[in-house]
Amino acid sequence: MSALKSLAFTTFVFWSAVCGAADASQPWVRFAEPIEQLEVSPNGQFVAYVSKQELKVLNLATHEIYQVTKFSPAHQSFFWPPAGYRLFYLENQKKNDVVLQHLKAFQVLEGKHEEIKQLDGGVEFVAFNPANQKMTFYTPSKKQMESLSVEFFSHNIQHATSHNRWAVTSKQIHRLDQAFRSHLVFTAKGEDILFFDISSDNEMIAWQTSAAKVYVAGFSSPPKLLDRGLEPKWHPQTRTLLYTGVRMLGSAISEKDIKTYDFAKNESTWLTQTNGVHERWPRWKGKDPYVMFTKERTTDLFAQKINLTGTRLSLKH
Repeated sequence: MSALKSLAFTTFVFWSAVCGAADASQPWVRFAEPIEQLEVSPNGQFVAYVSKQELKVLNLATHEIYQVTKFSPAHQSFFWPPAGYRLFYLENQKKNDVVLQHLKAFQVLEGKHEEIKQLDGGVEFVAFNPANQKMTFYTPSKKQMESLSVEFFSHNIQHATSHNRWAVTSKQIHRLDQAFRSHLVFTAKGEDILFFDISSDNEMIAWQTSAAKVYVAGFSSPPKLLDRGLEPKWHPQTRTLLYTGVRMLGSAISEKDIKTYDFAKNESTWLTQTNGVHERWPRWKGKDPYVMFTKERTTDLFAQKINLTGTRLSLKH
């Protein structure tokens, strides 16, 4: 798939080139259309996002935008491996009234697609476990958990730092032990699991339900309700969780702002507090001390610098 090259900033504008540094009051990148479902690559070089029901990738260095697929992706259906040069995504195609599922990878620098595996259908989430680079998913037609290993071409990552694995469906969270036995961790009652994220050491998982609740669980700790919020994301090097915090008015969400939770201090911090402006999709800019996010129904991408104090993870490299 060829890149959609921007010409003279007609597709988007890098305000940081003018301002000299990221300013959370000014958009860092301005696109031509509204954006959502942000996923920043671990190397901080690319931003995957959804716009007009299409999955795209922005190269922050070359200013190129790649159209990955015209098919509207489902929630939580694409992710970056640690190296950050390939975007994995789940594509649903309808053929003769039959929905075919394909797990694919988009090689950003080469602009090429790679077929990883055709799934049996009905797979809701593919969970990527960073510490051992295993992909796990539940196949309804087989009524079983499955695991898939893919070479990620990263000399900086040790491939077996943990045997722990997680698997996610729209109703349940499972942990998988070394023998691939499944242990039920959480069941959603009266709501669905919409988003989740696994920590880089595979020890923790965070997820959001359709009731705007953020839960966390560890391999050796039970699940607990952390906060009301959306779209949780673990920092790659510290035990800090980034998410959209929500304020409720009765049973409805009245405000959305960016929030972090520091597990070393057991306390949360509001990064933004704006009235009537709904910040969404906060994501770490790789290992840099910046948080990237957008605002609902806008074309703007913002970047805000923060100070991290969370417990540093013991990761093997």
